[in-house]
Amino acid sequence: MTSTRLTTLAIAASTILPAPVAAQSQAERNQPLASFLKTVVARAVTLSDAPPPPDIPEAIVHEAHFLAGANLSAARGELNKAIAVQLATFPLSSSSGGFSYTVDPSTGAVTPMSATFGPLFAERALTIGEGQFNFGLTYQHVTYDSFEGVDLRSGDMRFYLEHNNCCGSPEGPADPNGPSDLEPFFERDLMETTLGVQVDTDSVAFFGTYGVTEDFDVGLAIPIVSVNLDVTATAGIVRTATEDIPPLHSFDGHGGGTNTVRSSAGATGLGDIVLRGKYALYRDAIGAVAAGLDVRLPTGDRNDLLGTGATQAKFYLIGSSEIGRFSPHVNIGYTFSSGNVSPFVDQVVSAPDVPYDANTPDVSAVKDLSVPDEINYAFGVNAAVLPRVTMAFDVVGRTLRDVPRFTVGRRTFESRTPGPLPSTPFQGDEELVFETTTGNMNLVLGAFGWKINVTRTLLLNMSFLVPMNDSGLQPDITPHVGFDYVF
Repeated sequence: MTSTRLTTLAIAASTILPAPVAAQSQAERNQPLASFLKTVVARAVTLSDAPPPPDIPEAIVHEAHFLAGANLSAARGELNKAIAVQLATFPLSSSSGGFSYTVDPSTGAVTPMSATFGPLFAERALTIGEGQFNFGLTYQHVTYDSFEGVDLRSGDMRFYLEHNNCCGSPEGPADPNGPSDLEPFFERDLMETTLGVQVDTDSVAFFGTYGVTEDFDVGLAIPIVSVNLDVTATAGIVRTATEDIPPLHSFDGHGGGTNTVRSSAGATGLGDIVLRGKYALYRDAIGAVAAGLDVRLPTGDRNDLLGTGATQAKFYLIGSSEIGRFSPHVNIGYTFSSGNVSPFVDQVVSAPDVPYDANTPDVSAVKDLSVPDEINYAFGVNAAVLPRVTMAFDVVGRTLRDVPRFTVGRRTFESRTPGPLPSTPFQGDEELVFETTTGNMNLVLGAFGWKINVTRTLLLNMSFLVPMNDSGLQPDITPHVGFDYVF
């Protein structure tokens, strides 16, 4: 390789690599990043100790008597699980080399097989050619915008917590961690909790593809990932019963009815490595069909949200065609997953800087920690708008199988004012409501961009990913930049 080419590669790499991200390691913050969201919310909803309620034995400790309930517990746990799964499996750029060659058996001449430089995030059936080696480097910054259609960062995620059954009969409560029977009167109070989450990732991925034969390619993708979380949780007492005795339910022991906790943390490290293979099943002058296999290894630390914790195998078929300056393509496949996300997505962790009692009553949120199987599909078209410029458009879809879903709705809480039961109900605002049944979740991204032939065998890739629906954890518009080089 000439010194000019080395210089070009060095300049490209320096522009793509992100600036160092200030992020705490697990040891520095003394807790796994997977537990961070749940721990911050737990700190926000914990009351301070208070004088005993009227006519109630002083032994009753009144600091942890609001149960998180199914909605908040499930939302915290499942949002954590969604972050763990969807961050680690965010689409990587196409493993198809921008350059694809074939050898004329009669003359031995090496000639390009396509007028375009290939897809952005889908695959084309063409292989790169026997003995060819393609190296690539990509960088993308992703900010996640919404969860199940609710804005993540604005604090619009709302939940209501009900009081537990602390002291409902002279013999003592049958289940102190169960729902309140609304006696004594103070059990009618509610706690409203709002949650804002800023989720950002920076990732650099190194790619390599080698043409073993004219029809068979093998490849490797190694991502380096930085994950940063900024969580703001605000809890407020809805005084349907204790308006006259605010210290009974307060965050400061003197009647303070609101509490806001904001904290941030991050982690950086190796993500889940992907091994790739592609075999051309059929090829003629118009189009080709190939079979692909991607194996994602659990090399990223699942406790710090850098990996899923699962081994995944994606089998897929690829069809593409060459029609003059246009190259349409379609992919369809299925991903088998084996393994679990970190158990910390469903746990609150006490640490020296997190003064929280982990024994606070809560409802088990995540019933299933396994990483779901997926149905995968992609389609798009590339166009050689200029001899050295390809414009490309892709639609990339993933259907996660049998995952918990949420909706936005209002709940009515019966008998929420002082006096004999039944009393006046309380109508809550819209909150994120956990559905008890699972369903499929379809995540769809659109991608558009350009591949520019800077030098003879060097491509500069620039593209944008745009969410096309609002299911699950959805990113903001995501820029993507990288390069491909063929040796």
